[in-house]
Amino acid sequence: MKSIFITCSIFFASLCLAQTDATTTLSTILLDREIQLNQKNKKTHSNFVNISIPEDFWNQFERIDAVFISAWTGTGAAGKAQFEKDIKKMDPNFDASPLLYFAEKAPGFFTFPQKQSGFGTELAIFEGAADTVCLKRYNKSKIAPKGIFPCIIERFVTTTPVNFFYRYALPKKYYATAKSPSLSLLLRSSSKKDTVLLDTKIAITVMGKRQEAVAALSMSDFLKDAVLNGLKAEGFPLNHARWIAENPKVFFVTKCQICSPVQAAFEAYIKNYQETKSIVSQEILDALVLGKVEEKQIALTKIVNGYVEKHYKELNMNPREKSIMISNLESARKSGMTIKAADFGKFCPSCDGACGIKK
Repeated sequence: MKSIFITCSIFFASLCLAQTDATTTLSTILLDREIQLNQKNKKTHSNFVNISIPEDFWNQFERIDAVFISAWTGTGAAGKAQFEKDIKKMDPNFDASPLLYFAEKAPGFFTFPQKQSGFGTELAIFEGAADTVCLKRYNKSKIAPKGIFPCIIERFVTTTPVNFFYRYALPKKYYATAKSPSLSLLLRSSSKKDTVLLDTKIAITVMGKRQEAVAALSMSDFLKDAVLNGLKAEGFPLNHARWIAENPKVFFVTKCQICSPVQAAFEAYIKNYQETKSIVSQEILDALVLGKVEEKQIALTKIVNGYVEKHYKELNMNPREKSIMISNLESARKSGMTIKAADFGKFCPSCDGACGIKK
């Protein structure tokens, strides 16, 4: 599957957050893959694909002002060549390059599929899932629907190998009352091949007021909350928590910006400990107490890493916020390594765990 980061580049310059009057713009990819179209009759190939907007993406917003859908489908170099060949048959003097603008003028933004899929495509977005009565009726109407179907949101038909539309606004009902709508995507091609592959990308952009709690969170608070919440959720054994807290020379680098909040989380957990069933790996617990120094430190690295990764998801951090937090953590790790005592060990457990460095 093609890199999601390549795809993001063209879909929106808005991936970088725009803050104006407390309004934030966030985007995420819903679909990015080649979709096989199956032959339905002698004229067309088609397929329905259900897509849904992740609930955790919606939950990043306190208020939603607008929601947009962006889509791109492409047939690849072979499809473009076939298109140009057919155009020349109709008009030898016709210049096809304007119709291929998005495919040929922005190679750094999209990569193209290698499979032949002809040209002449239809892309339609419907309310709900692909098994509704409306969609069944639409599909039976072959290439063009008869009449206006109430469940259709938007429909695009093109005779080029590339079909692109940017930021089509969804009806307000999708974000005024529902928080995780299911949409159905219809793809159809006039290709005469037995099977067709269409490279398809769908994205969503949301504008609104971002939850303030995440945006204002400091690195120190993030780490302390991550570890403290993780200890509570796993029912971390009290005696093992005390073992870590009582052996700071083994587990923590003095004055390290990452170690300090992690250490504070263990101390807070011990102070307010409430006994629950532990689900912590026994292998981890044994390594903390019985292992050699490096094994003890590796065990803490794994603990911190697991709690931090879980906390990213709990906070529904968007890509930009997570990137900033990771950058801050990596900077703090570099600083911590400069003040680490030579006899402490080869690495800082809390720093490596927070930065996702596997052991």
